[in-house]
Amino acid sequence: MMKRIYSATIALLLLATLSGCSAARKNYSEGRDLEEQGKLEQATYRYAEAAPAAPEEPDYRVKFLNTRMAAARGREQEGDTLLKTGNYAGAVAAYQTAAGLDPSQPRLVQKANNAIRLRDAAAAYQEGLTLEKGNKLRDAATAFGRALDLAAENPEYRSAAQRIAALRKSTLDG
Repeated sequence: MMKRIYSATIALLLLATLSGCSAARKNYSEGRDLEEQGKLEQATYRYAEAAPAAPEEPDYRVKFLNTRMAAARGREQEGDTLLKTGNYAGAVAAYQTAAGLDPSQPRLVQKANNAIRLRDAAAAYQEGLTLEKGNKLRDAATAFGRALDLAAENPEYRSAAQRIAALRKSTLDG
């Protein structure tokens, strides 16, 4: 009787080990297929499931790391393009996704933070324009000042702040 229990336990352990290897192989294979289709993010997730399930397969981990880096690079390039076109919210999302895919790249977090800064500056500038149209010059000056604090390099923001300062001065003078 004990021998049967022992044999059954060994068989169950062997079956569990083999099914784990089978799942790892399946995830790795699906990852390769997805990678060949150019779906790097989805491939990364499959490799991420395969690697820890089969630690004896170093190729799984290497494939995961390389694909993760490539997927993050793709999102980073998307963010760069969106940033150049002034789509700051889209750039923030792309950079944050890239940083989530490859947390070993601190420059991705820096790029996301820069895009957030530019997004907030653009929002403050738009708020200033709206306030200026409503002839709320003090509030507009505050909004343009906030835009300048966030993006001092932007000549449009500087010009708006100077324009409002001149308008406020002429209003006070006259």
